[in-house]
Amino acid sequence: MGILIQDLRYGLRMLAKNSGFATVAVITLALGIGANTAMFSMVHGVLMGPLPFKDPGRLYTLWERNLKMGYEQNAPAAANFADWRDRNKPRAIR
Repeated sequence: MGILIQDLRYGLRMLAKNSGFATVAVITLALGIGANTAMFSMVHGVLMGPLPFKDPGRLYTLWERNLKMGYEQNAPAAANFADWRDRNKPRAIR
């Protein structure tokens, strides 16, 4: 523990001697922390907020399987999805 305190004192002495370096270090840290905070705030607001649907717990994900090509879960093509939608007759989910 004594070595850590000694290192901190030495670091502070060196920063006090080189005030230009200390200024650049503080500005760099401030910009980095500010940019990180701004990015986290944007990501949190967009990705971690509530979904804009009435009942988001009832959303489903549709996948296609094409085992000949080795696709276990593949996003369906737009035309396939349109066919499914057109052929679907809504049923009550129990």
